[in-house]
Amino acid sequence: MNYRIEQKEAFEMYGVDTDISTVDNQNFVSIPKFWETCRSDGTMTRIRKAGDLEENSPLHAAMYNCTDTSHAYMIGHFIPPSGAPNRSRRAGRCYVEAYLY
Repeated sequence: MNYRIEQKEAFEMYGVDTDISTVDNQNFVSIPKFWETCRSDGTMTRIRKAGDLEENSPLHAAMYNCTDTSHAYMIGHFIPPSGAPNRSRRAGRCYVEAYLY
């Protein structure tokens, strides 16, 4: 996979999040499982609907609140200029000083 790291200005997202353990590389199992759960249970569809996004609009992910053994991980989308949607289940909001990979 070809990628580049870009420094971006801070941004806000809405979506669903979970705590991910990095102990024994559990994150490499937990994160794909979280994506699959969100796809199969309709969460990704609800995130898109909450933000008035098209059916196949890409979603994004953010890691935040990192420690030596864990971090929060959110699947969601950038908050639109109209403000954060309130219609999604377990909606969370994070302010991220980010690097995009």
